[in-house]
Amino acid sequence: SPEEEQYRQLLRSDKRRRDWLLGRHAAKQLVASLVEEMIGREIALNAITILPHADGWPIVTLPHYGDLLPLTLSISHSRDRAFCAAVWGMDRFVGADIEFIEPRPAAFPDEYFTALERQFLAAASPEQPTTLTNAIWSGKEARR
Repeated sequence: SPEEEQYRQLLRSDKRRRDWLLGRHAAKQLVASLVEEMIGREIALNAITILPHADGWPIVTLPHYGDLLPLTLSISHSRDRAFCAAVWGMDRFVGADIEFIEPRPAAFPDEYFTALERQFLAAASPEQPTTLTNAIWSGKEARR
C-alpha cells in the first residue's frame, strides 16, 4: 500500500528496508491464509495493509473492505529470513522471533539479561551457553 511504502522509506538503511519488506510479505501470506480459513474470503496480498501501532506492534487492515482484522500478529526477520505468527482475536497475544544460534559478545548477558536469566546461564553446562543465550534473547524479542 502507499502507506506501507511511505513507512518503509523512512527506515534508516537498505538492509532494514529489505528485512521489513520480507517480513511484511511473509505476514501477508499468513494473514491471507487466516482470512480465508476464518471467514471464507480470499484476499489478495496487495489488499492487506500492515503498519505499526504507535507502540510498535503490527496492525492489520483490509482498506478496500474497511476492515480492521481481529487478529494479533508478530513478525520477525534475520539474515534474509522472515518468520511470523498470528492468532485470531485482538485480545490474545502471540510472539515470534527468529535468531541464528551464534556466539554473542561476553558483555551481552550483562547488558540485556535479568539477574535470574544470568543465573540460568551461569548454571549451564559448558556446551550450552551459546544456545541458551540465544534462546533467552529470542524469548525476550518475541514478547516485545
